[in-house]
Amino acid sequence: MGGRLWDKVLFSCLHVLEVIVFQCLVVSLTGELIHYQSQQPDVSQDFRRSLAEDDIRDKKTTKSALPIFLLTLFSAANVCISLLYVCGILTTNPSQPSCAGLSLFQMITRWWTVWKVMFAVSLLLVLRTNQVQVPEIGTGTFQCLLLIFSAYELYNLYMQSLLMERLTFKEDMDILYSPLQTSIE
Repeated sequence: MGGRLWDKVLFSCLHVLEVIVFQCLVVSLTGELIHYQSQQPDVSQDFRRSLAEDDIRDKKTTKSALPIFLLTLFSAANVCISLLYVCGILTTNPSQPSCAGLSLFQMITRWWTVWKVMFAVSLLLVLRTNQVQVPEIGTGTFQCLLLIFSAYELYNLYMQSLLMERLTFKEDMDILYSPLQTSIE
């Protein structure tokens, strides 16, 4: 029983750490990068003089609104998927058959992890090909962090599958007594 409890604690910690890393690295840093890029002057000086300052500000706000909304949506989806999956794992009993909802969430979590890796790699490629400048930490550091995040997500997926095998393994220790000989001669 103690080993199974320890596995559940490890499983929960892996998911909490994964949510924190996704939130801090992908959502927060990418949001800051979008905000920084939207503040950069992309309008020529002659055109800027002819426009009112409010028009330029509205254009910048509109340009960054959709990516910020999508990042917020991805962040909320990540928290919800991870929370529901961890709650499902913590409440299952290995001696009883698993419900179909748990296997559905396991599949959703796997595909969500694959999507996060693809998102991080595509963001890495966009940064690499467009020569986007990343303030504060630098472009190279951000690209390295995205690569490490992708590797971490893949390793996390592997560790979760190993822990799931251990958690769903049904122990046959319920038999307290079994006869050595079935017939008396």
